[in-house]
Amino acid sequence: MTPRGNGDGSPPTTTLTFSSVSLHGAGLGAEGDFPLIGLVRGGHGDAGGLRDASAVSVAPYTPWASYGRQHRPFSAQVATLENEHLKATFLTEFGGRLWSLVEKSSGRELLHQPASVQPANLALRNAWFPGGVEWNLGVRGHWGLTADPVHVGLVETPAGPVLRMWEFERLLRVVWRIDVWLPSDSRALFVRPSITNTTGAAMPMYWWSNIAVPQQPDSRVIAPAHSAQRYGYAPEPIRLEFPVVEGIDFSYPEGAPATEDFFFDIEDADAPWIAGVDGTGAGLFHLSTSRLVGRKLFVWGASRGGRRWQTWLSGDRAYYEIQAGLAPTQFLYETLPSGATWSWTEAYGSVRSAVDRSTGSPWDGAIRSTRAAIHDVVSIEQLHREDAAAATWSAREPDHIPNGRASAWGALEVQAGNLPHTPATPFNHMQLGPAQRPWAEFVVSGRLPVCKPPAPAVSGHEWLERLRTTSSNWHDLLQVALVEVSVGHTDDAIASLSASIDLEDTPWPRRHLAVLLSLRGQHEEAVTHLAAALASLPESLQLLTDALEIYHRAGRPDRILSAVEAASPTFRRAGRVRYWEARAALRTGDVARASHIIEEGIEIPDLRESDDMLERLWTEWQAATNSDLPLPESWDFRMYNE
Repeated sequence: MTPRGNGDGSPPTTTLTFSSVSLHGAGLGAEGDFPLIGLVRGGHGDAGGLRDASAVSVAPYTPWASYGRQHRPFSAQVATLENEHLKATFLTEFGGRLWSLVEKSSGRELLHQPASVQPANLALRNAWFPGGVEWNLGVRGHWGLTADPVHVGLVETPAGPVLRMWEFERLLRVVWRIDVWLPSDSRALFVRPSITNTTGAAMPMYWWSNIAVPQQPDSRVIAPAHSAQRYGYAPEPIRLEFPVVEGIDFSYPEGAPATEDFFFDIEDADAPWIAGVDGTGAGLFHLSTSRLVGRKLFVWGASRGGRRWQTWLSGDRAYYEIQAGLAPTQFLYETLPSGATWSWTEAYGSVRSAVDRSTGSPWDGAIRSTRAAIHDVVSIEQLHREDAAAATWSAREPDHIPNGRASAWGALEVQAGNLPHTPATPFNHMQLGPAQRPWAEFVVSGRLPVCKPPAPAVSGHEWLERLRTTSSNWHDLLQVALVEVSVGHTDDAIASLSASIDLEDTPWPRRHLAVLLSLRGQHEEAVTHLAAALASLPESLQLLTDALEIYHRAGRPDRILSAVEAASPTFRRAGRVRYWEARAALRTGDVARASHIIEEGIEIPDLRESDDMLERLWTEWQAATNSDLPLPESWDFRMYNE
């Protein structure tokens, strides 16, 4: 579909099309069986993120964790905006990320794209992949919808076609929305995110636009700052002068010795910006209105572990990230009042600045030259005009909504009266699916159908109040507990799960209760519940790997080995299962068994960023065998300069 591009009757020069593209990579697999109420095997490596991942809950979401590393072609739905100068492509089935931004005059791709789309365990729900521009909302980390389809529509405006993407974000219960437009003859793409807090309480809010840029030996990052907070996986960031730190010019990502974050103390507060360029000064810029105050550089670095992560995620295509956020660093949040909507406008485009490394451009000169080059593409006045123009169509209902695979959770919330119907971000066009139907029946009849497996979890105080007035069976109490976890009432959740088991002994509340008890150090009780759950539900790989991890915490290698031996051959071949089997074998003195597993090889597709589990296994095996063999390069995912 190619709608008209101009609202004044002239021939369109900007087009918006909805189509599909062929990509290559590993599929996501199926979602997990259990909401992530405690065992979150994901993190936000850019800022250290979930440093105590086991203490974080992202209920009601389940994980994307069953992917492998076998690649094949696959089709992905996209939306493409194009004018005389730029062509922008968005992956609408992967969080709406801006996947490609091509400068048409040169044919240059301004954004990094990996050799293949390979999920890895860097997000709140596990699966994440690098490339393009990703929108991160809610809590610190790669957001819960990074691998999910979002709603997509077209809004016809005097500025031309506007691409609108939106979704109900279930963790924080806010409405996420992005409007994107590309005016005729514009050399900049404009993106206007909005976050609407429809809850009855103020909310700590997090947002970072993560921009992946191709990394070359002469790549350089320029921002209007002379100091930054450096975070290198130490407990806290350290403020220091930028760009030269300990004799290294960190504005050149290739020279970074290890994985690092630099949060810039931005001086151009009215219109913050950042750019990533090559040795000729050509590259990508990001400019925004003042609400998006933070700017950051992330580099993997030249350590062996950093290089390993690069190839693990992106093949032979190196990249770094420039980022923009609501707060000065990713350790801070801003408070979004109840009922409020925050919006801002971002501009993306090609920049050419006089920062050739061979001339030894001073930092101040690089800043001046890059600022001038950006403002030659988008002046501050134009940025604010575009922002004001976008506000005039922000309440418009989409003129066209193509078929898509977005979720119907927002439609359920509207039907339940928990979310107002808003024409600009409609959910009523969605048919409720199997996941929402039990809850729709509950809204109408006041009774939630008893399901095995249970109905998918919901979140929020609104559902909790409804459920508490009708709870009468194990399934009701299980759902009460999951909502209690989502609102932070862990003690109540433990009581509700125990009551559910008393009414009927099923594996689902046992699993959740085990996770919560283990987090409190009550490991033996957790082991008992998990053993019973596994006996009833042996077909869940998520349950098995959860159990093996908690058995390890409890110091029960015997339980690990018995659980592995009882598992199906398919599950026993899974990398994470083989890992726990090898560690348990070492702990029980069966060095030959562990050595056999290690020699055959262990590959964990969902290895968590900053998790040193393979190094720990290798160290234990070295001690047991008196070996001085170094850690294999394929196992070296260390996030520091060894």
